[in-house]
Amino acid sequence: MKSRLSLSLQLAIVLFSLTTCTVLLLVLSERYGTRLDMTATRQHQLSEQSRLVLGKLERSVTVAVAADLTGLNKLTTQRLRDVLDTLSGSSPRISTKLMDTSSAAGQQAYEQLIRSMAVEDKAVIDDHLTALKVASEETTDIASRLNTAGDELKRLGDELIRTMPVGGNADRLKAAWEANAADARLFSDRLTTAVSRSREILAKPLEPLPVPAADEALRVLREALVSTSSELPRINDTADQVVLSAAVPPEAKAVAREVSTRLSALRDRTARLASGLDKLGTLRVLKVASAIGRSRGCILIGAPLSGDPKSVLAGGTGALPPSLTAVDIDELLGPASGEAAGAGEVVDRRFRMEELLVAGLDAFVQRPRPLVVFVHADKGQLAPNFAPIRKLADRLSLLGIDVGEWRVVVDAGIPSTVQQALASGRPVIFATVSPALIPGEQAAMVEQATRVGKLSGAIELLLKGGHNLLVSVVPSPLPAGGAEDAMVKPLEALGIKADSGHVLMERVKSAAGIGVLTDAVLTDPLPPGSTAGGDAESQAAGLISQSVAGLKTRLIWPVTLLLQKVDGVTVRPVLALPASADRWAEAEWLRLRTFRGDPANAPSAEPGGPKDLAAPGDGNTSWVLAAAAERARTEGKGRQRIIVVGSQGWYADAITDAASVVDGRAVFEFPGNTELFVSSIRWLSNEEGLIRRSAQASSVPVIAGLSEGQLGAIRLLVIAVLPLGVLLLGGIWRIVRG
Repeated sequence: MKSRLSLSLQLAIVLFSLTTCTVLLLVLSERYGTRLDMTATRQHQLSEQSRLVLGKLERSVTVAVAADLTGLNKLTTQRLRDVLDTLSGSSPRISTKLMDTSSAAGQQAYEQLIRSMAVEDKAVIDDHLTALKVASEETTDIASRLNTAGDELKRLGDELIRTMPVGGNADRLKAAWEANAADARLFSDRLTTAVSRSREILAKPLEPLPVPAADEALRVLREALVSTSSELPRINDTADQVVLSAAVPPEAKAVAREVSTRLSALRDRTARLASGLDKLGTLRVLKVASAIGRSRGCILIGAPLSGDPKSVLAGGTGALPPSLTAVDIDELLGPASGEAAGAGEVVDRRFRMEELLVAGLDAFVQRPRPLVVFVHADKGQLAPNFAPIRKLADRLSLLGIDVGEWRVVVDAGIPSTVQQALASGRPVIFATVSPALIPGEQAAMVEQATRVGKLSGAIELLLKGGHNLLVSVVPSPLPAGGAEDAMVKPLEALGIKADSGHVLMERVKSAAGIGVLTDAVLTDPLPPGSTAGGDAESQAAGLISQSVAGLKTRLIWPVTLLLQKVDGVTVRPVLALPASADRWAEAEWLRLRTFRGDPANAPSAEPGGPKDLAAPGDGNTSWVLAAAAERARTEGKGRQRIIVVGSQGWYADAITDAASVVDGRAVFEFPGNTELFVSSIRWLSNEEGLIRRSAQASSVPVIAGLSEGQLGAIRLLVIAVLPLGVLLLGGIWRIVRG
């Protein structure tokens, strides 16, 4: 009996211990849980770039999404939940709220969100409402003084009529000044009505908010003040004309001077009050209620920074960090009516959702916003649509990078708006858009040469000015005729000699026969043997190469670069292709380019021409197609950085946005082009710490090319090691069994 009791007690203790351990493990996993993503397409983890942004957050942020989930397809809903869960699990500073507006629970969650915000911001809300009350009282006083000014304007008119010479048009003068007096009283009535309307709004809280529509009350007051301050100068000018008129008697001038002084003071006071209301900003709880409402929206809500309660205001003083940022809900989830899928196809928005939400979170990371200025010599302008690089411009905007342009055919010097950005200390990067070579009539060639000359002048100006620059090199027919290419001549001072007289080509074999590729497609950015002069220990530029490793990068009509040692300059390759018997630099490339789009009639190209190059001229074992250079600025402030890519149009939408749908996912054909551009901009902005692969670039599994050594090791493993291993194990087993 004792033995059974003892065993039962021991069993109970074991069960209690196991249960306690399980509960503790569950509690710990909720707080310190780690999610391992074993999927090939990284569906349940964030990209390196996203994790980097989250690691820089200094404040708590709530991601609130409100939508009718019944109106979304199941895949979109599931992907939204996946992204929100991954975000909240990746940083303790991020919390997420997904509110289904079609359900009662979703409505309650929305009301709970804004009520909790109202409680958290109570001190700021009270100060805000007090400021509006003071503004209303001051507006009432201005209205009263304007009413008095109306009486004084009528008195001024009577004085002018009394002192006017015999035979004057007294009726016309009287009507004019009575109109001025009526306008002053009208302004007074307008302000009085605005004050009454504002007080009515502030007296009634918004349901379900315990806060009135303070933004609407502010708008009513501000509009009345702005219109009054803009119209008062008209009456004031009339009084000033009386003061300045030599025909007006001194008595009338004294009255006019008194009226003018009063109206000037009221005008200035009204303008200052309107400006003060502008700076007052909007309560964030009202912004959230407006953006999300009870239907559809996505907004990111930042907590007060460093304990400053005023940082929860939206707008107001520009010195405060942002408190709110919104994400386009249609971009996030698709149209409200549901996604239009073709042929039963449902697009997976997982990675697009991640990029949009992380871009919104990035707005809370305080740093100067870089500006990319596209420098071109075309007659037309890129802004505002920035075709044909619109998709790239949109991607830069998502990453917190602004875009602008410099039309060198219009402005010989840097535009004033760009100079202002430089003076403010913002990182400004110039990216050249090389003019396309258009074979044709002599007049067209002369015009092309003029445009190239203007662009080369801009490049030289930027290099001498110490600015950071991304140069795209286009092939040129000038070297074939013995002339220098003005576009690439300034780059030689950096140890980069672009061989724009040749185009790198490759002979390939296929089922259709032997063909020639005039584009270079890379997956391994720096094959073994790619070396450069300068400081080999400088690893910052190497991050650009790492960002595109394993990604297909396409360079059209590639131009090779020869890297040379220059005192004071660090230069290293970024992209390179290994030299081989099937790759050569073609000198007569213009014949093929003339027939571009008509390959059937294009002439054949073979290596071995009298001016062709079979190997790089600097003895390197690889053809360098992109390089980065760095040197000290002449004025001693930091270092100048330059990236040169031997291709024109490599970041155009036609290449960067080329995509297909695989298993419901949008897969970019050449994701390396966008990553190369963004990583280059980060490096040129001195933000190499932000160089990470984006979510879109990692949307499908990428298998990098195997080196010859790796292939040899695999062959050895399959052919020799595995069979010998089986024989060895069999021999051991035989010995053991006797």
